[in-house]
Amino acid sequence: LTVVPCHAIFAPIRVGASVQGGVALFRSAARFHDRELSMAERLAEVLSLTLETFQTEQVLLRLFATALPDLCADDAPTTFRARLSEYLHALRMSPDYRRQLALAEAVGKVAALGPAETQLTAEVLTSFERYLSGLADQPGDDPLSTSDMLLDDDLFS
Repeated sequence: LTVVPCHAIFAPIRVGASVQGGVALFRSAARFHDRELSMAERLAEVLSLTLETFQTEQVLLRLFATALPDLCADDAPTTFRARLSEYLHALRMSPDYRRQLALAEAVGKVAALGPAETQLTAEVLTSFERYLSGLADQPGDDPLSTSDMLLDDDLFS
C-alpha cells in the first residue's frame, strides 16, 4: 500500500454456504458511504458467482476427462468416437487449418534453432499481430488476405 488506510470494507466470497475467500477494499481519506458499501456487496456477489462457475467448470472437465476413454473405446455404446473422428477430419480439411498448420510448422522450424530464434519468432509474431490489428482498424482491405500472402509455400521451404 502506498498510504496507510483509515477505512476498510471486508466482504466474503461465498460458494453456497461456504466462505471461499474475501475481498478487502481500503480507503485512506473519506469514509465509505452507502453507495460504496452496496458496490462492495455487488462485487463480492460477482466474485462469488465467478468462483462458483470456475469450480463447476473444473468439475465438468474432470468428469469429461474421466469419461473420455470410455467414450472413445472401440466398444463404446455411443457414436461419440465416430462423430469426433468426422469432426477432426473436417477440421483438417479446411484451408484455414492448413494455413495455421503451415505457419505453426514454420515457426517451429525457426524456434528449434535455439532460444534466441525462439525469442525472435515470438517478437515477430507479436509485431505482425499488431500490424494486422492496425489494418483491421482501417476501412478497405481485409487484413486476413494480407496474412494469406505471407503463407506462400515458397516462404516456408
